[in-house]
Amino acid sequence: MQNTPIEVRDRILMHIPDLSSLQSVVMASKRIYDVYKLRKRSIIRAVERNEVGPALPYAIALIRTQRDKARMLEDVLRDLSDENNAY
Repeated sequence: MQNTPIEVRDRILMHIPDLSSLQSVVMASKRIYDVYKLRKRSIIRAVERNEVGPALPYAIALIRTQRDKARMLEDVLRDLSDENNAY
């Protein structure tokens, strides 16, 4: 594995089934860790997709929707508070 090209090590990391296993593999070898550091974002996204499966885009959309709703509620409450303080 030590002489394996970076691209091959990258592909191997992208096919790991879950984040816990990714952490174990990355900690097992300096050369693997170096590839992980270079391509961390794409590797993590791929492993998250492997772990969550096809539901990942929907899960992300749900989280974003909930976050946006919370922000809108905060804005409405702030506006109401400002109106009450104006009187």
